[in-house]
Amino acid sequence: MQPSSPRRRPVRAAALLVSSTIALVGFAALPAAAAPGDVSIDVYTMNDFHGHLEQNLGSGEAGAASIATAFDTFKTANPNSTLVSAGDNISGSPFISQAQQDKPTIDALNLIGLSVSAIGNHELDHGRADLEGRVSDLADFDFISANLFNKGTTDHAFAPYDIQTFDGVKVGFIGAVTEDLTTLVSPAGIDTLAVGGIVDSVNAVAQELTDGTEAPGNEEADVLVLVIHEGAASASANFTDVNTVFGKIVTGTGPYVDAIASGHTHTLYSQSVTVGTKTIPVLQTGSYGSNLGHFNFQVNPITKAISSSTGEIIPLVKPAIPASGGNPAVPAASLYAQDAEVAALVAEAKQTSSIIGREVIGTVTESFNRATLTDVTKENRGGESTLGNEVADGQLWATRDLGTQLAFMNPGGLRTNINYAANPGSPGDVDGSVTYEEAATVQPFANTLFTQTLTGAQIKTVLEQQWQTGQTRPFLKLGINSELTYTYDPAAADGSHVTEIFYLGDPIAADDTFKVVTNSFLAAGGDGFLELANGQGKADTGRVDLDAFRDYIGQNSPLSPDYTTGSIGIANLADPAGTPVAFGTVEPGDSYEFSLSSLVLSGTPVPDTSVRVLFDGVEIATADIDLSIVDLYDEQGRSTVAFSIPEGAADGAHTIAFALNESGLELSYPAQIGEIVVDPGTPGVSVGDPAAAAPGAPAAPPALAATGLDATVPLLGAGLLLALGALLVVRRRRGALTR
Repeated sequence: MQPSSPRRRPVRAAALLVSSTIALVGFAALPAAAAPGDVSIDVYTMNDFHGHLEQNLGSGEAGAASIATAFDTFKTANPNSTLVSAGDNISGSPFISQAQQDKPTIDALNLIGLSVSAIGNHELDHGRADLEGRVSDLADFDFISANLFNKGTTDHAFAPYDIQTFDGVKVGFIGAVTEDLTTLVSPAGIDTLAVGGIVDSVNAVAQELTDGTEAPGNEEADVLVLVIHEGAASASANFTDVNTVFGKIVTGTGPYVDAIASGHTHTLYSQSVTVGTKTIPVLQTGSYGSNLGHFNFQVNPITKAISSSTGEIIPLVKPAIPASGGNPAVPAASLYAQDAEVAALVAEAKQTSSIIGREVIGTVTESFNRATLTDVTKENRGGESTLGNEVADGQLWATRDLGTQLAFMNPGGLRTNINYAANPGSPGDVDGSVTYEEAATVQPFANTLFTQTLTGAQIKTVLEQQWQTGQTRPFLKLGINSELTYTYDPAAADGSHVTEIFYLGDPIAADDTFKVVTNSFLAAGGDGFLELANGQGKADTGRVDLDAFRDYIGQNSPLSPDYTTGSIGIANLADPAGTPVAFGTVEPGDSYEFSLSSLVLSGTPVPDTSVRVLFDGVEIATADIDLSIVDLYDEQGRSTVAFSIPEGAADGAHTIAFALNESGLELSYPAQIGEIVVDPGTPGVSVGDPAAAAPGAPAAPPALAATGLDATVPLLGAGLLLALGALLVVRRRRGALTR
């Protein structure tokens, strides 16, 4: 089914090691368990390279040229060596590669000597046809997956395995891709593929490769390595916990394979895992070429029994050492010199891409960032971000002439930040300027923008689908345009988190309709937002998301981040989880306690540290805000607020509000003391032109004036609305959100 030996580039003389401070298993001596005469086989692994061709020592990225030197060095020491990948070699790449459709990355991997790669979700960003055609034609290595099938059949869509032979010992590499594939790439691009269960698919192939029958289409292997684009959520995770995605895979396939090289989660780990009576090495190298994984197998050449199997992580960059105890700081350093041939390829790619990317398209007054985890060097796709919301605003701006009112942006589509500081690697760049390269690196996938009409009920479903319990990332925070706000209860059951949704400050009813814009990935139901595939009148505008964002920045510069959150977690602690907040009729002295969350947007330079409770604008209580980041979720800025209705408060309508001084955010609810008087003569409320923006907000395109959008939102009578306690005022710094 596959070549019996790996494709290998000609072995050049091993380049000079820059440092010898790195331990390698199996080079100085065989492991203690190995028997004399065993064949020593070294399998090196990488994962989630994402086109990071250049060396970036500050972030620990070795660069393609140093990876080439490292692998050449290892292969010179033991010719029975191979390099394999657990997927995501391309796409989601820095501009140097993305500007040229990742051809430089594929060329570099060919030179490095990659022998085979599992298919990652990003290999399919541009669809099956692109992977089977352009990408495979460029690559000197094969792509494998045991759990991708031609839809409606049991036929593998790609080769499920690759066999490589070392001194008579056959090593079989079985590929697999995350079962979440259909939520991670545009479904339209893989509509001819079916994703099978990883455990069943891998085990079926493993048993075929070890059934003792050697025949065409039924090859045999002596050692089996699972190369899988799925991984553990953290290095400390229990790899045999069957309640986790990766734990199920390890415990399910462990009896059939001899090692597992994983990817997808960008996590760094190497563990020996015992499943039943068998112990196997399991590892992942982090991402972006900072490390290589290494398995060593000692195999009896006659019996083909494995006498020893080990795994480890090989760092490619020596980390910086901060100054301490009078000793000066030591900068980060590469552990391997740069291979001249690969370095020349990278330099050429850099020159070509820099010419494309030098154009300055606009300016910003501060950085636009993604949310971060507790480890602030890592993004938090579960956190609301200034960048995600700004991209959504930009997509709405770019399609206002089509009548759009709402926009959603998936966090995984944001691959880096827009930094205010000048890029020292870009000649002529200055603080505050945004180049085409910077914008393209944020959104490297070149999706088109789709419009469709959704009901209020569907919008609620879309927002509920941010909670993805049981997935590696259990919450994905959508970027939203500034006219949209909502409240939610984080403790409610899945499907019941979102309590109220507001457009321009007015509550959205289930049967209201809105024209929505998203990128094509989301419009096809990507990232698990399946409801976005169900809108009416869906149309491809033909406008590319990157071009829209470039024009938005250019025509609305300088842009300033809005640090006000668009969604607030709030729950009356006396009510069941998921109950909308409503005061209704109250009495002086009545006591309340609320939990609040998501009060502080990730990265806010001057965050609020307390929340004020106002009764008719007069402060009656305050509470501290916990600014701790909650990893994987959008809960930064938590507070528990207790207060009582003031004694002596007069009969009539009142307002209870939760206010933040720094951000200017205010949640305002009506309350009534005494009898309610309903005025039947109030048929509705006019909220003004939805295109209107607060001072300083980017203007909509001139074509908006011709859309004829109706600015009047029919509502229940104001008195009845007050009685229901459903009026919410959310004041944000941008957008006309106050009624």
